[in-house]
Amino acid sequence: MLLLNFLSNHISTTWDGLNFTKTTLTKAAEYINSHGTPEQKQTCTDKSVESCKNKWNTFKSSYTQVVCIKNGSGLTWSDKDSAGISPETQHVWNDLVKANPSIAPFCNKGFIHFMKIESM
Repeated sequence: MLLLNFLSNHISTTWDGLNFTKTTLTKAAEYINSHGTPEQKQTCTDKSVESCKNKWNTFKSSYTQVVCIKNGSGLTWSDKDSAGISPETQHVWNDLVKANPSIAPFCNKGFIHFMKIESM
């Protein structure tokens, strides 16, 4: 993913909990717009500072949700395959979702960017 690769190389420009400056996000948008494949350039609109900021915030939110699953549930986790819910652990998952509804999408969906963000 172009955005994560760019931002991980510019981690020194963050402030206050991995928030990037507007200058860095502007450069990220310019980088993405100039490095997409020809197919992407034909089918996608140019990325803006706001779209880069929103995507980064979505990544951070997903990362935080997965940390919640990994650290507080006792469930197994695979960044590729998700929380590994089985009939035996369904009740644990249900209780966890009641306490934190934002994790619900990760029942059957992994988060392949976890390690990249964790390394940042």
